[in-house]
Amino acid sequence: MQTTRREFIKTGLGSVLGMSLTPATPMAAEQSKKIPIGFQLYTVRGEFAHDVPGTLKHLRQLGYQGVEFWAYGGTAEVYQKYSAAQLRKVLDDCGLQCCGMHIELKALAKKTCSTASITALR
Repeated sequence: MQTTRREFIKTGLGSVLGMSLTPATPMAAEQSKKIPIGFQLYTVRGEFAHDVPGTLKHLRQLGYQGVEFWAYGGTAEVYQKYSAAQLRKVLDDCGLQCCGMHIELKALAKKTCSTASITALR
């Protein structure tokens, strides 16, 4: 049976109305609690290179809840001279979370991968 244009519009509008009246699912609310709104630090890499704690503190003052690091290569230092534990302390002091990380392909290699570094930032 072929659907007419009128039936299609009625069905579409009914679906939109039904979805708009349905309360948000608990699962969606649960996920929003787990992953904070974050800021990708690569976009402020110049400022971040000069003042890591100051940049993180300023981002928290702007309202961000988390940050995303970039270019992790699997070494003991996650960023410049900072180990994962040191960055975690700075994040905790600023009230931020690490909500993501861009890693280089070589960081996934078995010999260089430091899961302790990545885990420490969580």
